[in-house]
Amino acid sequence: MQYKAHPEDLTPLARRVTDALVMGGARRAQRIIAISEFSKAEIVRFTGVAAEKIAVTPLAADPAFGTRQSEAALATGRRRLLGTDAP
Repeated sequence: MQYKAHPEDLTPLARRVTDALVMGGARRAQRIIAISEFSKAEIVRFTGVAAEKIAVTPLAADPAFGTRQSEAALATGRRRLLGTDAP
């Protein structure tokens, strides 16, 4: 939705083409994935698509996919990769 919020970023022709593709895709899509609640709100605002049609999937891994490293392990990793254990 960047092209709608900041139309000066594109040429008039690029805006028209982008708008045709985005609006057509939004109308035909069964579901839309947004990367944040803000993005979802912008999609609803600029396309008129029902909010229920949009699923928000933030761009981050769930904490369950990682374990917290100890400071000693972090320092060892920095030394190995960077040649120093300074943050």
